[in-house]
Amino acid sequence: MKLLTCREDTIVQVVVELMSEKSFGSVMVPNNNQVIISVLTKKDIMNKFVNKRKVAEETLVSEIMTKDVKVVRETEYVSD
Repeated sequence: MKLLTCREDTIVQVVVELMSEKSFGSVMVPNNNQVIISVLTKKDIMNKFVNKRKVAEETLVSEIMTKDVKVVRETEYVSD
């Protein structure tokens, strides 16, 4: 399975278009070392962007992405 990724300084409009084109419900946001630091979901877009009436061409992913994402590796159990 492929991941859809974007930088946190990407404009929301670009990400929404990409998500729509590729039929993805979320986008992973890696840091410069390619470690996932955040995720941007459809729910983030609805709750933190649409409902707040932000302007797509002026809003960065970093302003609405989910922070403090917990990551589980294939070798770990969710209960850990």
